[in-house]
Amino acid sequence: MKIIKAAVPLLLALLVAFALSGRRVRLYPAPEVSALGSIPVTEPVTAPPEAAESSSESPDESPDALPESTSVENPDATAREYSSDGNAEIAPEAEHSLTVQEAEADATAGSVQDSEAAPQGHQEGDSEHTATELRTSDEAEQDIAAADGEAADTCFAYYTTLLRTQLANLFECDKLYVYFEAEADYNTFNKASAEHSVILTAGGYNIGEKRQADTLTVDDGWVIRKNPGTVVKYAGTTALSGGADICQAIAARPGWGGIAAVQAGRIVLIPRWLSDSEAGRLAASLIIAREMYPALFADLDIDMACRQLLTEAGLAAKGPFVYTIK
Repeated sequence: MKIIKAAVPLLLALLVAFALSGRRVRLYPAPEVSALGSIPVTEPVTAPPEAAESSSESPDESPDALPESTSVENPDATAREYSSDGNAEIAPEAEHSLTVQEAEADATAGSVQDSEAAPQGHQEGDSEHTATELRTSDEAEQDIAAADGEAADTCFAYYTTLLRTQLANLFECDKLYVYFEAEADYNTFNKASAEHSVILTAGGYNIGEKRQADTLTVDDGWVIRKNPGTVVKYAGTTALSGGADICQAIAARPGWGGIAAVQAGRIVLIPRWLSDSEAGRLAASLIIAREMYPALFADLDIDMACRQLLTEAGLAAKGPFVYTIK
């Protein structure tokens, strides 16, 4: 009996060893026992197939090294991320834009062609304007003859070219603003009027161009805020003979003493009937241009020019054609 009792444990041990033979046993650390005495159940975790495949790759390889990778921007990153093989670069002066290298090369080539084709009068650098020179009416006549091959065939063509040639010497910032008033006080003209075209042809800006047809009656405050450099007013032929009183009355309007036109003495009276014909409107532009830019039209005989234009058009050349306070 003693032998049998001693052999039972040995047989049990052999059976257990046989049952466990060929199997791998993984030992886990003993779980901690909670305060309540319960032991949590821990299940083995198996890595997914994707993780197993990715683990086989070299840690030195990155998405940037792949030929098909694209640029990715991380908004939380301190610096932008982009593909080293990408066909673009981040412009340092831009917040989000990319500058394509091919477009940059084309723009560079285009700028080289433009610089080669630039006229001799082009001024390099950051200057806002190009250099110009003032020319007298005699010099302008020579320019007109040189450009057309011979003198203009008509007075209208000659004086049109004279205006265009002389006013081309003006910078845009040097052009004056004009308040054009009808025979009725405080009535002006907008961009739909013939008077607007007269101002533009004379090289000025119409301060009333944006007013609507039902708002052409203005007041002192509006004119003062606009601060025109020249005031032009229609007057009857008879009134031109006594134009001094009209000009003085305009200068004496409330607050007008501080207007640039009044301070410079550029108050011009012209007869209203000049607006009835194309030749008369060109004559009005010549009058206004000469008063605004006397250095450009110092040699222009305005009385003769008006008579030539009106006579050529078959109109009565009745003077006077202008009155100024100078």
